Amino acid sequence: IPLDSIIWLIDAENFTSNVVQNTQTATEQLEFADIIVMNKVDLVNEREKEDAIRFVRTINRRAPIFETSHGKVDIRYLIDTHAFILTEEKEDEMNHHEHNHDNSFSEFLFQSSIPFDMQKLEQFIFALPIEVFRIKWFCFFEWLEKQYLLQRAGKKLTIDEYTKPKEKLINKLIFIGKDLDVWDIQRALNQCLVQSNPLFR
Repeated sequence: IPLDSIIWLIDAENFTSNVVQNTQTATEQLEFADIIVMNKVDLVNEREKEDAIRFVRTINRRAPIFETSHGKVDIRYLIDTHAFILTEEKEDEMNHHEHNHDNSFSEFLFQSSIPFDMQKLEQFIFALPIEVFRIKWFCFFEWLEKQYLLQRAGKKLTIDEYTKPKEKLINKLIFIGKDLDVWDIQRALNQCLVQSNPLFR
């Protein structure tokens, strides 16, 4: 199967140049992209959008940038474009990056049957360093006998009621990031649990 093009997708609302600069994989993907799609431009102001474009152009000067909302872009600009041209120089560069792959990504799973204090958990999440890219999965809170689904990507945090039945309420959160300080996250999350719960005694 021939490679038609390499497409790099930007979430304009949650885009942070530091994440790209400090992550080898993201930098390589941007560098070799043939087409760049910047989604959610309707959720940022003009300065934020221009800052993102300016940063992208410091790494990739040639790929066209399509600004979109709700992922709407004419498919003709993405499919059957024949934008990918593998030159000898580009092949050598890609092989070099492949052999020097970034292994600093890590995941951490936190589990507990003790409810969270909602205010403490939200304060903890918003104070996390930029190296934490994503948080997802299940949580529950004091006085609320319901299971919730927590999602955090970039600056956006959502906590929605989980409607599918579960046998028992549980906190089960996955943290994804670069060079995570697992012990520090574990300690901080324990402090977000309801201290008066009998399971603490």
